This record gives sequence, structure tokens and C-alpha cells, in this order.
Amino acid sequence: MVQTINFTALDYTAEGRFEPARYCYHGASDRGWEISRNDMPYLSLGSGYLPLASKHCGICATDLNRQYLPFPLPQVTGHEVVAREGDRSVFVEINASHWHRHQVDSSCWYCRNGYANHCPQRLTLGIDRLPGGFSPWLLAPVGAIQEISDPWTDVGGVLMEPLAAAHRAVQVTPPKTNDRVAVLGCGRLGSLIVAALAAVRTQSDKDFSICALVRRDRHGSLLRQLGADNVVQAHSTGLAEYDIVYDATGSAAGFEQALRLARRCVHLKSTSGQVVQGMAHLTSLVVNEYQLLQQTSHQAQSWAEHPGQTENAEAAPVRSKVFACLRDIDRFLAGGAIPGEAGLRPGGMLVVTGAASDNSLMSQALQRGVQIHSSRCGDFAQTIDLFRRVPALVTVLQDRLITRQLPMDRLPEAFDLAKISGNMKIVVSH
Repeated sequence: MVQTINFTALDYTAEGRFEPARYCYHGASDRGWEISRNDMPYLSLGSGYLPLASKHCGICATDLNRQYLPFPLPQVTGHEVVAREGDRSVFVEINASHWHRHQVDSSCWYCRNGYANHCPQRLTLGIDRLPGGFSPWLLAPVGAIQEISDPWTDVGGVLMEPLAAAHRAVQVTPPKTNDRVAVLGCGRLGSLIVAALAAVRTQSDKDFSICALVRRDRHGSLLRQLGADNVVQAHSTGLAEYDIVYDATGSAAGFEQALRLARRCVHLKSTSGQVVQGMAHLTSLVVNEYQLLQQTSHQAQSWAEHPGQTENAEAAPVRSKVFACLRDIDRFLAGGAIPGEAGLRPGGMLVVTGAASDNSLMSQALQRGVQIHSSRCGDFAQTIDLFRRVPALVTVLQDRLITRQLPMDRLPEAFDLAKISGNMKIVVSH
């Protein structure tokens, strides 16, 4: 059935301001949608989108820094969404790929091979063109909708998107038995990584320690409730080394400290978008979930010698690329791949042979065998299943992480509150 939905929403502009705009959705799930903005064509969508009424939406660091991302503005932002479908409340995943729209295109290697979150033709709810959860209505990919059930509440459900991203980091870089694990930057995202580590530890046979490295101990009791064995000042002298350091600081200084502290792996979960250790494009590393390592490791040598084309090799990306130095890797991440080379699949390895040549902190870390991993958004179904078995952790997350809840007409004020250090999660509600 064709529908026409008219509403007013607050656009986020390239200047970092909010401006009201008139929107209209016209179409149907089985035929596609036309979106107009202020009576002008804005976006044409194919089939596989379902209109949902937004209920609650959380504010995260991506929202606060949206003007710095390489996606067009103005846009209705917000991607930590709880919506209403009929009489039920639902989570909404953010990627609108062929797979999520139940429109798997046989020519899309990514959607056919389990990399739908990296589909080159996807839109991203509240980030890349697709209107997000700060709008009263959104168009959700039909395969991205998950019903909310106990132990989650509607308001607490806004934590699912960042929690799934935290769980994804632990899946990509899983601790081993007897590992010493640290989370650096225990604000919104870092606290969720601590919770994900604790949930995985509870349900596995791997016993590892979790240390929360903090600038101030204002959240120490929360982090201990979420599963941290120790809470330590990040700038203390004589800090121990850790087998894995998950860096959730989003800062150059945080990443550099992680490189100093890690014995085996640094998992880079968020970036500043600035030049770090001579590399300007580490954000691309995270977006594509690449791993960076020195060829002296046995694993790198194996992958470099056996590039590992898939069985569908006619158009398949390779899973490793070898570079002479970090400068060449930065060029590749910027989109300047060496002519004639095939694309690198998501999660692939960037193998450097001359990492020690520039004496940078990153080179030194790679030379001593430290790998750099990265990840982005996670799978909601897997995260829902994981935390269903640890309901006490969900209760702590919902009770302690949500700092304030404001109505949607106070969205600019909510953004200002979210910028204040110490405010974990600000939620706006329709």
C-alpha cells in the first residue's frame, strides 16, 4: 500500500547547527520510496524499507562530530534508535545494504559473502543520507529490525547500537586465557567494551583480567559493576603492560599510549580523524576493519605468501596486501591504491615489510610484534543473545549509563549536555 508521510524534523547542518525542515516520504515497501525535503527531491530509495515511528534516540560522539564526516549535510541524524512498529518496540540496525533490505544483488560480493555491513552501495541510518532517529519517522531496512524484549526497556534500548559495536571489538580481538586486558578511554564506548568483555568472560572458559584505564575515577564504581577487575589512572607512572589494549579514546594521545602499553594487540575502536603517528587516514582502517601488522610475524608471512582469494575469485577482494612502509599504507587508506592491485576485503590484513624504517612509535610497536586491529558496528542478534544470558549487566547499563532524557524539541540542549565530560548517555524522546 502506497503511503505519504509528512513531518517536520531538525536537520543537522555543515556548520554544526540545527534547522527545521519539511520532509515527505512517499512510496511503499515493495516498490520503493521518494523522499523530499522542503518540497525538493532529496533521496530515491529502492524497495525493502519499512516506515517506523521513532520513539527514542541516543546521542553519541559520531553525532557530536557529524560535520567532520565525509557524508553530505544537511541531514536528520541519529542512529542509536528505538522505534515503534505497530504495537511493538524495535531496535533498528544502521546499515541499509542489499542484504538488510532483503534485496541481495548477485553482483554484490559483499552481501553474498557475509560482509553486508561493508556493502559499497549501502546507506547508513542517520549518518549517510538516510534520515535518522532524531526524525519522528524513519525508513528502516526490513532486515534491520529486531524486537525489544526483556531485560531491555524501550529507553535502555538506545544502548544496543553502541553495545553491539563494543561486542564486535571483542569478537574481532578475543582475549585468551590468562590474558591481561585493558580498556583505555572508559567513557560511553569504553564502558560498553568493559561490559562486553565481562559478558564474554562469564559465558566462556577463558579466564582473563579486565583493567579499566581512566583519566578520572568518577566512573570507577560503574566500571567495577560492569565487570572491571581493576580501575587504574591512565596517566599513572609505571603502568603494567597488557596483552590487549582496546583504545576507545578517539584521540591521538590515547592511541599512542595504547601502543606503548600493548604486548600483543591494540584494538583501535575510534579515531580522531586527525594525523596520528604520521598517518592521516586511520579512520579508513576502522571503517574497513583492517588489521595492520609487521611481516616478521608468522601469520603475516603466511598470508602474504598465500593471498587467499575466495572460491569466487573473479571479482573477490583479496585478504592481505603487502606494503614497503607505513607511508604506502596511508596512501592506500586514502584511496590511492597501487595501480593494478585488487581491492582488500573488509577485515583484511595490511602487511608492512619496513615498519621500523621511520622510528615512529607505531613502527616500534609493530616491530616488536604488536598487531593493530579495528572494528566498527556489530550484529544486533548476536549481542541480544549474549546479554540475554547476563541480565544483571543489562540492568546496570540501563540504570547507570543513561544520564538524562529530554524531549525531541530540546535536541540542541541535549547535544550541549552530551558534550559535557561525565555525561554518559543523553537520550531524546519523541
